[in-house]
Amino acid sequence: MVTNADKTHFGLFVIRYHVYALITVAITLSIFVAGYLFWQESKRYRMEEIANNYHLEAMLYATRIKEELLQYQLHLLENRENEIAGTGSNPNPDLDTQSTELIKTHLERIALLRKKYETNSLETNRIEPILDKLQRQFSEILRSQSAMSSSQPLPTSAPTIEILKGFSRSVEQLRRIHNINRENQLIELQTEKQSGYTKLVAVLLFSMLIGFLVSRGILSRIKQLFAEQQKTEARLRLSATVFESSSKGVVITDTNAKIVSVNSAFTDITGYAKSEVLGKDPSILKSGRHDPSFFKDMWSTLKQKDNWEGEIWDRRKNGEVYPKWQSISAVRDDDGYIINYVSIFSDISSIKQSHEQLQHLAHHDPLTGLPNRLLLNARLEQAIQHAHRYNRHIAVLFLDLDRFKQINDTLGHPAGDLLLQSVAERLLETTRKGDTVARLGGDELTVVLEGLHKTNNAIKVANTILEVLSKPFDLDGHEVFVSASIGISIYPQDGLDSGTLLQHADNAMYQAKQQGRGRYQFFEKSMTNDALEALTLETDLHRAFESNELILRYQPQTSLRSGEITGVEVLMHWDHPKKGTIPYEQVILIAEESDLMATIGSWILHTACAQAKVWQDEGMPPFRIAVNMSGQQLSSRDIIDEITEALTSTGLDPSYLELEIPEETFMKQTERMRPILEELRSMGITLAIDEFGAGYSSLSHLNKLPVDRLKVGRIFVQDIHEKLDNHALTRAIIALGHGLDIQVTAEGVDSQEQYRLLKMMGCDEVQGGHFNRAVPAETIPYLLTSKDHYATAAQ
Repeated sequence: MVTNADKTHFGLFVIRYHVYALITVAITLSIFVAGYLFWQESKRYRMEEIANNYHLEAMLYATRIKEELLQYQLHLLENRENEIAGTGSNPNPDLDTQSTELIKTHLERIALLRKKYETNSLETNRIEPILDKLQRQFSEILRSQSAMSSSQPLPTSAPTIEILKGFSRSVEQLRRIHNINRENQLIELQTEKQSGYTKLVAVLLFSMLIGFLVSRGILSRIKQLFAEQQKTEARLRLSATVFESSSKGVVITDTNAKIVSVNSAFTDITGYAKSEVLGKDPSILKSGRHDPSFFKDMWSTLKQKDNWEGEIWDRRKNGEVYPKWQSISAVRDDDGYIINYVSIFSDISSIKQSHEQLQHLAHHDPLTGLPNRLLLNARLEQAIQHAHRYNRHIAVLFLDLDRFKQINDTLGHPAGDLLLQSVAERLLETTRKGDTVARLGGDELTVVLEGLHKTNNAIKVANTILEVLSKPFDLDGHEVFVSASIGISIYPQDGLDSGTLLQHADNAMYQAKQQGRGRYQFFEKSMTNDALEALTLETDLHRAFESNELILRYQPQTSLRSGEITGVEVLMHWDHPKKGTIPYEQVILIAEESDLMATIGSWILHTACAQAKVWQDEGMPPFRIAVNMSGQQLSSRDIIDEITEALTSTGLDPSYLELEIPEETFMKQTERMRPILEELRSMGITLAIDEFGAGYSSLSHLNKLPVDRLKVGRIFVQDIHEKLDNHALTRAIIALGHGLDIQVTAEGVDSQEQYRLLKMMGCDEVQGGHFNRAVPAETIPYLLTSKDHYATAAQ
């Protein structure tokens, strides 16, 4: 088996081999350069040697010619001496013939030498004139020889002798020039040899220096790389150990999301071998449970934060889908560019299955999958706490299937089980996501409706359930019809805990069965009637608002000191086509439970402000107009903007607007309401506490709130002359208001006696039937100028 250490040593061997090869190449190159220079020098030396041989040949030839000429000259002298002596002997004809042939041969040889060595070299140019001179002299001798052969006696004249002497001098001159040239060439050759040796040594030294520097740099770099490689390999060995020994699956991909490496745990978890996934996209593991938006969000998070973590479902090689907890991180290089993605994941299917099984077995019905009694009680108790905190209602619907036993006995228990499963599915489709549908056992099911603003919603849900369950069920080819009896209990009216609410709902369910089955029944019959009537009124109120059945009335508020009308309170009445006039208080209660209060309240505010502005534009003296504000309106975030818009659009001065706020809203939400009230008061609007003293007042909060007026509720005023407690409480409220520099207005003043006592107590203003009941807007100008009104106030 090849280990990492073996791979490292092999890598170092390869590096050293390349270094040695580089050095060898450098040395070989140096030798090649030196050899080339030596070859060039040898070539030059050889050429010089050839030139020297030519000069040597020319010199030897010239010497031989000279010797032959000397012999020929001696021959001529001998003939001359014989001629002078008068011996009369003839010259040797063979010798003349030989001389003649010899001269011809010399001329031919000189011609061959000239043809053979015709170059532009300096030596040849020097010798060329001599050769020309030799040829001319030889030609003259040849002509002389021919003349001597044709006539007798031999020419021994002085010119011939001079020609031979000149020829001899030419040969001698050729020889001398050759010797001088040869000596010069030897000197030059020696100089060039020394220069070639110097160049060769310089090239060799330079090559050795370059090779040494290059080799030293390479070896130094290799040493550095080797040290870094050792550190890197140590880290890689550690990482590889962690990578392979990790119990979590690890996947490494490139920037194109192609797998480049996986560990052993990946194979154990997914079933894919390493060779099967390398170069492929991780999408081969996709389970199909996640939509494209899931992966789009995942990649978006990964690009923004370089990390993503979460639960994801994947598919193994065998097709099994499993959950895993996955973390993906981006790996960047030194320049900040992403080079890889690393995914680490663990199979959480066993943990998830165990947890889900335990939770399901402990809290769910095994047949329908619905919450069982244990989970129902827990959710109901939690819903009760939430409803208590936010003042909401809870409805508990107890369902029992009619004739369920008959279906079980006729079609068998499997059909009964299938029916229960189908009923559970329909109930889940009917109810809201936050509601609870549970099975207590047998054919008894329970529905818990949370966060109800009004109890009428329970009637709507009950009717919907009865309608849904009345449709036929298909039980393996058997079409059956069933109905249900529903008992309803309401928190907090019918109980404050889960056990009581379930018991009362159960009792109401039996009452529904006794009344004929297939219906619902509240825990108390009177509540059923009231709830039904409230539901009817709520429906009628929606219609009434759209058909302008709501009418505003204005009740004057009179000063007990001057008897003048100082303001009017806006009251709303509903002229119901069947029930007649429905009072303001009941209309407001229905509006608050039907979510119409915001719409109706806004309409009242805008209409009242517009009417007040109309009165002022008609020349009536300005007076305040009081508008009731509900807790829902004040809880709105836009209440300040809404009031500002009403004043701006109508042009009414804020000082003529008074807002009457329920005492409960004032006192129960003091901290939250204070900034809202302070801002309203800073606008110049007057604030009044309505029905003060009805049971929620807190004197510790009263002096902290921006209040301009207290309104004594009619519950105290109506019996002020008969009950001492009401008398004392009313007196105390008036004294309290004056002590805090707050105006006090009593409402519900319907008799002279009530008026007299309130005036004696120092009450500032009153309103009620003793002066005027709520009247239409067109009546107010008449009341302001009516003497009857002032006479009544002065009594």
